[in-house]
Amino acid sequence: MAVLLALARNEAGKGERVHAAITLPEEITLPETEPPPETEPPPKDVIPPDQPGDGDGQQQGDVIPPKVEKPCKAPGGQSADSVLVGNFDQERRRSDWPTNNFALTQGFTTGDAAATLEGIEVCIGTPLHVAHIATIRAELWSAAAGGEPGAKLLGLVAPDQMGNGDVVFAAPPHTVLDANTAYHFVLYTTGRVDLRVAATFSTDQDPGGQNGWSIADTSYEISAQTPQDGNWVEEPVNGVMSMRIKGH
Repeated sequence: MAVLLALARNEAGKGERVHAAITLPEEITLPETEPPPETEPPPKDVIPPDQPGDGDGQQQGDVIPPKVEKPCKAPGGQSADSVLVGNFDQERRRSDWPTNNFALTQGFTTGDAAATLEGIEVCIGTPLHVAHIATIRAELWSAAAGGEPGAKLLGLVAPDQMGNGDVVFAAPPHTVLDANTAYHFVLYTTGRVDLRVAATFSTDQDPGGQNGWSIADTSYEISAQTPQDGNWVEEPVNGVMSMRIKGH
């Protein structure tokens, strides 16, 4: 309890002292308040406009996807359906064969009968932004007399979306490969994108392929932005490109 002492004054002069008692509550209860709203999740990392991309298919201002490891499929378990020849069952290196400022090629030879090509599958180690996918060139070339690529025959189609893992570059409809003929799968980018293509040092073919089909024991490269900018040389360091030739 608190005591308030007041002294009144009027025209007649000072008045008598007045004692007024005010009782205060022993405990003041504050009204309940709403709990604070949940905080917004932190925004995704974004490459600042004044910084270059990270070299893995990202551009300025792109949202950086979470780093999720999705390695190329482990050897074994492939379906033999529509596989004309492949070497995916052979021990593969981690996807690290660069295509940044390199044109790569892997040769293969058809069997005793002509076949319709559906596509060529390889394993890459970098998820790509759509703008970088547009720079990829996957092509079918003839073979020159020395075994290196000769001339471009046709272009293959890259998928609209490309994460790291096995990727099929589709052939145009009704693409027929001649019997007993050597071809090359040529891969490069018109931009500076590192696909990190998987490779193997094994020269064996997977079981289940078609009779007479084989993947060449060596590969070739051009140290330039496009095949037109240099000369093909044998590539002894990275081995043989991991690939499947799909068709019927």
